[in-house]
Parts: sequence; structure tokens; C-alpha cells
Amino acid sequence: MTDRTSPQWTAEALLTPEGVHAYSSQVEMVFQRRRRAFRELRLDVFAELLATPIPGDNAVQGRMHAWRVARQLHVMERNAQSTITAARRLEAVYRRLYVELPQARRAKELQIARRAELTARTSADIRDAANSALVEPAEVVDVTAEPPAFDLFRNAK
Repeated sequence: MTDRTSPQWTAEALLTPEGVHAYSSQVEMVFQRRRRAFRELRLDVFAELLATPIPGDNAVQGRMHAWRVARQLHVMERNAQSTITAARRLEAVYRRLYVELPQARRAKELQIARRAELTARTSADIRDAANSALVEPAEVVDVTAEPPAFDLFRNAK
């Protein structure tokens, strides 16, 4: 929070996604206003300094001196924009690390558990099939029995 009468932000307030969103929104709003104020002030100062050059300056020197003074306000404007960008990044990083990452990890754990269950079930099915093939008695063939009527090689002796 910005003014002296309101309470300051605490770490506890930034431990929830809603708190981080509120904080970054507030920082963004405050520094947007400051950035606009710096820009307006820079343009006004530059115009005023151009209109009233230092005695003894020619036009190019007057413009250069005005630019050098106004440039510092431009740096302040750029720093305010950097603070806005950092506030947005704070919210994005918090959301990615403390909201989305645990969800992704849970989804990955479920996927691994499902895969392990499927593997266990498949290997159990294979084992059961192998065991049932070993347990079933083999078909007994009577060697002395008459060959079937459709035997082509019966009279081939």
C-alpha cells in the first residue's frame, strides 16, 4: 500500500494467488499513474527549457541542455515501466510455480500410477495366460487308432 496511513503489505498477504494478484494490480496502477506523470512532466520541462535557453547558448546548445535535463525524467518514466513489468512478472511467476506446477506434478503422478497399474495388469494377464497354458493337459494322441478318412498319405506306403 502506498500512503503512510494505510497498512503496509506483509509477506502473509502475498502467500495466496489472490493476494499476489491484488498486490501486483495495485503496484501496476500506482506506477502507471507515476509513469504518465513523469512523461507529462518531461514534455513540459523540455518545452519550457527550450523556450527559455541559458543565456549565451545557441539553438543547438539550448536544445541539447534541455534534452539532458528532460532525459532524466525519461529515465524515471522508463524505471516506472520496469516496475510495472516486474509486478506483472511477479504474478506470472507465482502462478506458474505455486499454482500450476503442483497441479502438473499431481497430473504426472496420476499418469505414472495409471501406467504402473496398466503394466501390472498386463503382466498379470500374461502370467495368467502362461500359467493356464502350462496347467491344461496336452491332448493325448492314440497312435494305434485308425487314421482319419481324409488322410492323403494313407496308401502311400
